[in-house]
Amino acid sequence: MRCYLRSKKIDMMDTINLCYFDADNGRVSLSLERLRDLEEEIGEDAKICYAEGLIRKDFLGQGINAYQLFEKAYTLDPHHSLAACNSAMYAPDEQKFRKWAKIATKLSPQDKESFESAFNLLDNDITYWEFLYQTSNVNFKEKNKLGDSAAYMELALLASEMDPGLEVNARRGRAQILRLLDEEAEKKYETRCETFPPKERLSLHEAMNEIDRAISLDKYDPELWNLKAAWNCLLEQYKKAISCADRAIELRPYNYPKPYQNKANALWNLNEHTEALVCARIALKQAQDCNSLNDVEIAKLWIEICSNPVQTPTLKDFEPIIGKILKAAEITSDQETGLMKGSIQNIIDSFLFRIKPLQHARSSIEYIAAMGQLFSYVTAESAFCTIHRIGITDRNIQNHCINATLYIVAHSEKIMRRDAARFLILSIFALRDSTEIKRLYRKLILETSAAASDEMSRIDILVREELSRIHSLFPEMIANQEPIDDDELKHANNTIISQLIGTPFINNSSQFGAKFEYRYGCFILLIVILLILYFLAIN
Repeated sequence: MRCYLRSKKIDMMDTINLCYFDADNGRVSLSLERLRDLEEEIGEDAKICYAEGLIRKDFLGQGINAYQLFEKAYTLDPHHSLAACNSAMYAPDEQKFRKWAKIATKLSPQDKESFESAFNLLDNDITYWEFLYQTSNVNFKEKNKLGDSAAYMELALLASEMDPGLEVNARRGRAQILRLLDEEAEKKYETRCETFPPKERLSLHEAMNEIDRAISLDKYDPELWNLKAAWNCLLEQYKKAISCADRAIELRPYNYPKPYQNKANALWNLNEHTEALVCARIALKQAQDCNSLNDVEIAKLWIEICSNPVQTPTLKDFEPIIGKILKAAEITSDQETGLMKGSIQNIIDSFLFRIKPLQHARSSIEYIAAMGQLFSYVTAESAFCTIHRIGITDRNIQNHCINATLYIVAHSEKIMRRDAARFLILSIFALRDSTEIKRLYRKLILETSAAASDEMSRIDILVREELSRIHSLFPEMIANQEPIDDDELKHANNTIISQLIGTPFINNSSQFGAKFEYRYGCFILLIVILLILYFLAIN
């Protein structure tokens, strides 16, 4: 379905730039899914491999995966100098490093000096793994080089048989760098007032794998077990967190409050509030005994949390957060259009030109291809800002676009489905009032799902998935409503369902190509008419 909706003239680099934008905003999982989706559509390509390599090293600290992708990019395009340079920079052994450095300097002579300095180090009794290890440490000290640091540390670990003590420290260090990458992504989610779904915390999963390797080398290090407990809490694996915290406590029962804090966290989230309070009080006592002021404050916070009754929030309580989500969507759109060296008005103008042939359309189904193309070019946030602003002056177009997006959610796959679902959620949130949000969700999503007999009957399930990515409580607060009655079913069939019957309008022209294709078509039609008249005349 994705290929049917997307323009055949879509610029691959637009999608790749969108992937970089997603990753920069903490959505690394989404960016990698987008790349996979693009590769499925157009086939293997050097630019796609190279982009994935950059994302994996910069945001996931994956050195060996990045190297393999850079190597593949060069294989697909032997003129790709950057792929050759990065194949050298992230080579897993010295032989491959020298091989790729030679290729890279041939394609990019200006890089010869930097490679020669590396050769001088390697020729003067420093081993390759030591070179990688030192490079990791240098990158750790530089701003925005955490991903490189973790990537080089992984390569150093693969390139040598370190002393066990050094290896444990190296693996722990890499794990903690990966956690810093996770924290950076987490801050981006917090800025958008969204929760960070555990499945999408890819750098934290990478960190957990590394800490497991470290524990396999030293099973008696309480700090490693405590880190595992803390990170399992972040991944919402609370029973595992308790087990790891207990192991840390067993190994260091006194003057170590941190595992008790993590255990209190896990117990609280498992609704074992009394036990959580006990752990929080022990954490406070141990923090006071070892005079750790920071741990004292954390323990006091957990005591306060565990001492108060649980308050079940309502959607009304979330209205300020929904306002912040909408504001964050505008900021995201401004950032995206800024990187495109344009503005949201440019996207609006382009979209209005795209739908110009539909100005007299009576059915929403004719807007499906236009909305599919919009989701291919920009984020769901920019798509929302585009259609929302159009709706200020033309509510009819906005309604058609929203209806068309319902169809896209039901019939598309993967990234386009997610983008379309997020667009719908933002469009519903635009009402801001909790009662109105639930009313519109019922009208658009629940009524349509209940009335449909085809793929569109799954719309509620699919939109709930995206709602839970924004906040785990939203599906229950917004989507859990009374069953749809017969009058509502009739209303859905007479409105939205009736608007989406038939064959979608297909127009794969771009903004500039449309004028050319229209004029070219008119010219061909004129020639055909003249030929017909000519043959009629001579006969």
